[in-house]
Amino acid sequence: MRGVVATILKGHMRNLERAEELGADVVEIRLDREYVAPERIKSMLPLIFTIRRNSDGGFYTGDEKTRLEILEMCSEYGAVDIEADCFSRFRGEGDVIISYHDLKKTPEYSELRRLAVDYSEYGIVKIAVRAREKRDAVSVLKLVSEYSNVVAFCLGERFAFTRVGAYRMGAPLLYSYVGDERGGEGQPHLQDVKRILEVI
Repeated sequence: MRGVVATILKGHMRNLERAEELGADVVEIRLDREYVAPERIKSMLPLIFTIRRNSDGGFYTGDEKTRLEILEMCSEYGAVDIEADCFSRFRGEGDVIISYHDLKKTPEYSELRRLAVDYSEYGIVKIAVRAREKRDAVSVLKLVSEYSNVVAFCLGERFAFTRVGAYRMGAPLLYSYVGDERGGEGQPHLQDVKRILEVI
């Protein structure tokens, strides 16, 4: 799975068509903001199903057992984004994206590298962290340069360039959004991403 991802938080059917029109390569269906049965999502594009917990920057505040059961069901219809700390309990099939979020800081480089090493054999590893200074952005981009199946970027507007920078350095996915809501801080709109990639 490679390319530009269009994240959809609400209005899944309407925005799925928009994502296809704008040239997305992959669509992320966020079920934590607005739930829709995964079997109702029809697309020619590869799908990623995500139920992001509130503690990781999402909207889900329910029972963890229920969340994992829904994600396991979703794995029959596309790839699933599952957080690293609960990956061992996940019993779904198919492609996975093992994600890690730190909304407060950027961990030491050794910790970022450990995540890449520990989980890269299972699927794409996605790391989103809060940068406080330039060296945090450098650490994130260094990780991408060393591991071919790692998507890593910094949250927020100041270091939003790491999203496109990481993709141009070889990260398999670049997350954007369609619709009225971003999937994360600093996430660019799909239309803007397409324009940027045309010139760099």
